Amino acid sequence: MEKNSFKVCLDNEGNTNAWFYVMPHYKLRTVGDNVLSGDEVLFKPALSNDRTLTLSNHHLVDKPGCREVVVSNLNLNWKVMYRGTSFYILLLQSYMCS
Repeated sequence: MEKNSFKVCLDNEGNTNAWFYVMPHYKLRTVGDNVLSGDEVLFKPALSNDRTLTLSNHHLVDKPGCREVVVSNLNLNWKVMYRGTSFYILLLQSYMCS
């Protein structure tokens, strides 16, 4: 795990540490506005104002091509995309690609 980061895991028994605010990355939208397809957003933990959800530079040993999800002080933005009735969230950082 990277320095100054917290590892994020999926858990059936979530708690307040698992709550994230979806925040607009740019000033075009304000907190409380609907998120639209193509919007760039930040995922901020409810209990930490200075950190966001991002990907680690560390590859997972058991999942080739995949990386660890962490909460860190890097403000990396994600893009929300809708296709049909599904939505996708993409990380917008080229250095994160395998």
